[in-house]
Amino acid sequence: MTRINLPVILLKGIVLLPNNDIKMEFTRNESDIIVSEAEFFHNNKILIVCNTEDSDSKKLPSIGIVASLSHKIELPNGRIRVTVTGIKRARVDSYLNPSFNDEVLEAIVTCIEDEKISEKEEEVLVKKLKKEVNNHINKISYLSNSIIASINEEKSLSVITDIVAMTLSVDIKRLLEYLNCLNPKTRTEMLVGDFYLEEEEYNIERDLDFKVKQEIDENQREYFLREKLKSIKEELGDLSPKDDEIDEIREKLNKLKAPKKIKDKIKSE
Repeated sequence: MTRINLPVILLKGIVLLPNNDIKMEFTRNESDIIVSEAEFFHNNKILIVCNTEDSDSKKLPSIGIVASLSHKIELPNGRIRVTVTGIKRARVDSYLNPSFNDEVLEAIVTCIEDEKISEKEEEVLVKKLKKEVNNHINKISYLSNSIIASINEEKSLSVITDIVAMTLSVDIKRLLEYLNCLNPKTRTEMLVGDFYLEEEEYNIERDLDFKVKQEIDENQREYFLREKLKSIKEELGDLSPKDDEIDEIREKLNKLKAPKKIKDKIKSE
């Protein structure tokens, strides 16, 4: 495999996978150093390496993403915004200038291909994954249908798994697992598992929200009915001090979340 050397951008708290885009901003000085070097000496190619926030900064990742820079725009605040598009995974053979002095961090890398699977197996897994994505979107209301359009005509399992993985609501450590996984079949299994976990969490949150809303609605209804009954009693001159006292005790019990049997006893008086 061909070895190349590329300028490096080290991301913290963000993961880029192949076949996905991210927007990045640079100061004018950073742009002159990093973006210009990629533009003039490396055909707009760079290496993106990703770390977690708590990673040891002295131990740089051994797997990165070869990416291309495009759509360079100068912003009103003087910063430079570029679109970074992931192309393929690469193994870092060595870092150049890892001491982070004024020179650009560079790396000598070897592009790596995903592990091969049979055509028939890939066809079946692509169909399965697309079906799972569609079902997942129908179950999780906050997900966008745009993901379906982006994979609809795609036949490569490797491409689809990378695109879908970037839409997951998972932490950076999990995304790094996707980054470091070179088997598209394994990534498919990971995705299906994460779908089920996300759906389970979503259902728990939805049920909790429903119960809380139901309880609030019930309390509000009880409050308005009680106030209405109080007004009627006042109109009829049938309001006794005991009623006020009971209402006051009931309100305190509600605030203290008293056991239901105590509330029922107060209501029965």
